Amino acid sequence: MKIITFFCFITLTMCSCQSFLMMPNEPSYQEISRFGKEVKETYNLLLVGVGGGSFKGIKNFNLTFMGKQTPTLNEARMLFYDISTKFLERINANEKLMELALDESFSIANLNISIMFPNVENYITDVGIEFAFLRDPLQYVCFFTYDADAKKSNITYKEPYEELKKIVEEQRGLQNDATQLTD
Repeated sequence: MKIITFFCFITLTMCSCQSFLMMPNEPSYQEISRFGKEVKETYNLLLVGVGGGSFKGIKNFNLTFMGKQTPTLNEARMLFYDISTKFLERINANEKLMELALDESFSIANLNISIMFPNVENYITDVGIEFAFLRDPLQYVCFFTYDADAKKSNITYKEPYEELKKIVEEQRGLQNDATQLTD
């Protein structure tokens, strides 16, 4: 099922967008490749798909990662937050990529990030932001879990990105406060 979902995602991305990431030897493409290597080293997630395009005049970066972890909802939420935040920092600091933004910073509205995990019941199997055509005006992050009886993953939870961001930042604030209390 994941393979079919992945190929549908790639096909939809390629058919609906004209890519602005043209050649693997271009500095912008290389920057994204370096980011993928850093994610592999830091989070043990492999960058398996990359692209970019435009939907209704908005430039989009498409990144698909695959990992062997079996994350809980909170762990998947933190991974998604970390990767999306770090990628936005990276592309907003890159002069070549910022030329594409027409003097505005890229935001979560410019990202199509998906992270896939093994099909293990009671764990998150996929986390990703909804397709651009479904965003109006909120950017929802969808969490999939595996249903062993149906033998497929389904969306079992979704929340606006801003809510995800707030939850993660609050959890980390509490964690930092607890660490400071024990020091």
